[in-house]
Amino acid sequence: MDKILKTQNLFKKFDGISALNNFSCFVEKNEILGLIGPNGAGKTTFFNVVTGFLPSDSGDVYFHGKQISNKSPYRIVADGISRTFQDLRLIRQLNVLDNVLLSFQNQAGEKLSGVFFQKNKIIQTELQNRKKAESLLEYTDLSELANEPAGNLSYGQQKLLSIVCCLAADAKLLLLDEPVAGINPSMREKILSVIEDQKKEGKSIVIIEHDMDFIMEICDRVIFMDTGEKISEGTPGEVRNDPKVIEAYLE
Repeated sequence: MDKILKTQNLFKKFDGISALNNFSCFVEKNEILGLIGPNGAGKTTFFNVVTGFLPSDSGDVYFHGKQISNKSPYRIVADGISRTFQDLRLIRQLNVLDNVLLSFQNQAGEKLSGVFFQKNKIIQTELQNRKKAESLLEYTDLSELANEPAGNLSYGQQKLLSIVCCLAADAKLLLLDEPVAGINPSMREKILSVIEDQKKEGKSIVIIEHDMDFIMEICDRVIFMDTGEKISEGTPGEVRNDPKVIEAYLE
C-alpha cells in the first residue's frame, strides 16, 4: 500500500520534557490508524507538529512523498490534511451553516484581486460551497440545525459539526482528536459511521481516542504512545494484548 503520511525521528520538548522523542510513523492510503496512550503521551503534540501548529525541534514530515515539515497550517490544509481539535474550535456565535462555509479552502473572495476582478467566480464558488455545505449537513443529520448558533448545539452535535467542518476542507488525510469523547452512544455510532464512510471514499484517518472499544472496532492499525515514544504498534488485537501496553495503560 502507499504511504500517504510519513514522519521520521520527530523530537519536540517543552521546558526540557519530551513530548515527542524520536517518534517515527506512517499512515497508509485508505487506512484508519489509532493513536492511544495516557494523557501527556504526545498524541496531540504529534497532530500539532504534522499540521504546522507547532514546529518540531528536529525530524521530518512527508505527505505524499513531499516534505511539509514546519509549513504553516493553512498551507498544510491546502496540501490535503485537515483536523479537528479537542476544544472543537467552532465559532459559537455563528450558525451551523456558516461554520461549515468558513471551512472551505481557496475561496475566490479571500483575495482582494478576486473582489474586483472575479465577481462572477466568487458568486459561483459561494453557490457551490453552499450546496456542498448543505449536502454535508443533510448527510450528518444536522440540516435542521443549519441556522442555529453553533454554541446552542449539544456537545455531541458540536463534535459532529467539527467533523463536518473537517470534511468541508476536502482533505485526503483526516486527523481526528478524541472524536467520541464525552458523547452519548447514539452520537458515538453516528460518528463511527461517518468515519467508516470516509474510508470507503478512499480517505485516510488518524484517530486519537481514549475509548478503547471504539478504537478496537474501527481501526486497521494502532500505535500506543507514552512519554513521546512509540511503545507498541500493530493490529488492534496485537496492541491490546501487548504486555507493555497492558502494564502501562489498559489495566
